[in-house]
Amino acid sequence: MKRGIIVSRKESFRVKFILIVTFFLILVSWTLCVYAENELDIDSHFSIVDEEGKSIFSTALTLSIGDVFIDEDNRSYEVMRLDEHTAYARFTGIVDLVPKESSLQKIFSYISAFWGRRSEQPIVIYHTHSDESYVPTSGIDSKYWGDVYQVGKMLKNELERQGYNVIHALENHNPHDGAAYERSRRTVAKYLKDNPIAFIDVHRDAVSREVYSTVVNNQPVTKIALIIGRQNQNKESNMQFAKSLKNETDTNHPGLIKGILLANGNYNQDVGPRMILLEVGAHTNTLEEAERAATFFSSIIPSVVYGTTSTGQRGIKREGSNAARTALWVIVLGVIGVGFYIAINSGGLKGLISKDMTSSLGAWFRRRKKNSNEKEK
Repeated sequence: MKRGIIVSRKESFRVKFILIVTFFLILVSWTLCVYAENELDIDSHFSIVDEEGKSIFSTALTLSIGDVFIDEDNRSYEVMRLDEHTAYARFTGIVDLVPKESSLQKIFSYISAFWGRRSEQPIVIYHTHSDESYVPTSGIDSKYWGDVYQVGKMLKNELERQGYNVIHALENHNPHDGAAYERSRRTVAKYLKDNPIAFIDVHRDAVSREVYSTVVNNQPVTKIALIIGRQNQNKESNMQFAKSLKNETDTNHPGLIKGILLANGNYNQDVGPRMILLEVGAHTNTLEEAERAATFFSSIIPSVVYGTTSTGQRGIKREGSNAARTALWVIVLGVIGVGFYIAINSGGLKGLISKDMTSSLGAWFRRRKKNSNEKEK
């Protein structure tokens, strides 16, 4: 009896211990995720510097060891250590933004674009940090309905002008705190029912004006930083999405993209393979500059998301049309080949030759002989 009581107590202790450890791990994991997605105060920022102490990038986003930044020239840097708000990074190489596809991948890509299977799927634009604003325009950096909604509206209007379906989510996720991403996650979940092809979370950074200021097509605009979270299972596909966006923008609007930051966060990007966070300038830039940046950026989105031309024309790029036709012929021939294979193995082809084909050939020879005899007469 005593032995049974002792065993029972041991089992009870083990269960309690497991529950406590599990709760602790969940708490730590949740705390790290929230911390990773936090930002510094408006007057503070992180600076990424290379081995020579040269500044590469500045951001109000919280940085961590292991974060990666790809600069405007596609040079990749990995954060190796932190000293207060300075992130020391090492150069790891030049990044190839365009992956090499296999022939089979190209065929499926062309077929998908040819049939336009994704052309009606909407792009969802939303704002996790709903309060973010531009001081030179609004006089303050934060207000309940921030200026970022105007940037999102410009992006929406330009995409719709090109003929694409866009949902601009106007849900407000204030306050601007660590739980904002939890609130915006509910917004993302709400619009999943519309089968969107991509989600774009529009923000603005909080650094000095010169970090994001630039000129594109002789017009003052803000640069755009592309942010990808590395704490989710979709980081590889989302990272390639960001690379494709940068590659297309670099081709059409050089200098518009500040870079790509692979940061220690989630940013709700575990939801899908085409999730992106945009930092459209900083609070020190003007709303007008940010709206111009959104206009330029909208012109390249369709080519990446839908496989259309950068001018907004529906359908695949001209150079892909012949490949699409070739791909369709490959499929047709493949189906015919499979049909013959099945017929041969099932004996159907033998029967076909022995009956239908033999009778057809015999009739042809009889008609030919008859015509020959009539000519001789």
